[in-house]
Amino acid sequence: MAPPKVSNRRQEEPAKVEERDIKKLVEALRLELEGAAKCRVSLVITNNTSNMMSIRLEQGANRACVRLHHMFVDAPDEVRTALAYLVKHPKSRKYAACIRNFIASRKHQIRSSHRAPAKLQPRGVVYDLRDIYDELNAVYFHGKVNAAITWGRDIASSGRSIRFGSYYEATNLIRIHKRLDQTFVPLFVIRYIVFHEMLHASLGVGKDETGRRQIHSGKFKKLERDYPEYTPAVDWIENQDNLNRLLRVRKTRHP
Repeated sequence: MAPPKVSNRRQEEPAKVEERDIKKLVEALRLELEGAAKCRVSLVITNNTSNMMSIRLEQGANRACVRLHHMFVDAPDEVRTALAYLVKHPKSRKYAACIRNFIASRKHQIRSSHRAPAKLQPRGVVYDLRDIYDELNAVYFHGKVNAAITWGRDIASSGRSIRFGSYYEATNLIRIHKRLDQTFVPLFVIRYIVFHEMLHASLGVGKDETGRRQIHSGKFKKLERDYPEYTPAVDWIENQDNLNRLLRVRKTRHP
């Protein structure tokens, strides 16, 4: 029996085949949405970790700009029907439960967006975040918050604003902006910002009917307003002179 013929053509690498197939699926979904919604559709597939979908309808141009998490690429028919309806009615809640349940079933496809730092740095030049955290935890949270806390990096800002603090649910980590570790920043401001992020850690980050993150719920806002230093801290933060000083201050070195 003659030996089998060996092709000289190189086999496609699996990664390239998969990439090609995904592009086909994305284009098929785009065309399906375009046909059902009867308008032009611009479709972008993302790996977002917080917002699974966004739809912006340009009425005059009869065009919809759609951004979807990659989990939607091979969504079942009922979800695709819901997406097509939402392209034309982006504010409708008609298919909210369908979208919410689908996202919940594909939660494993949402990657973690933040890695925990190799080394925490709660001790600053002026303020020790760990001391502040421990006091607030004992007084307002009955010691039940177990998040880690650290000063963050001095990331270059846009020149107009600074994100004072962040809570990362995936790693249970609180970061406070390093530029707040200055003598001109009052202790009550640091305490309020830490308290705000501890509230996130305590209450968790909920989701609304469409699967979008609901960061500041009614309960969150009430607890925040009840915090004794809320008003003076917010007044200081909203003072443009204080923000300008933070924006132009030099980077701080931590021990």
